[in-house]
Amino acid sequence: MVKLALMCKSKNYILNAICPDEDEYRTGQWVIGKKRRGSLLGEKVILTESRKSPAYMGGTIIGFNPLANGKVEVIFKEDASI
Repeated sequence: MVKLALMCKSKNYILNAICPDEDEYRTGQWVIGKKRRGSLLGEKVILTESRKSPAYMGGTIIGFNPLANGKVEVIFKEDASI
């Protein structure tokens, strides 16, 4: 079951440069509270262009990268079956 859907119209995700397997991505800048972030680790995320469009990418959340502006990047391992 998907726990987080991110409307990512500009497809602003990038390959996680520190991952040697090339299947980890990061997408940012989102406002997600610390408590919610903890409950989302290990859960499924999908990226969509709108509420009515199908997901174009998804995976399992493996971490969050806090940014200086108070937002976070979501780091996920891609799962092509999602």
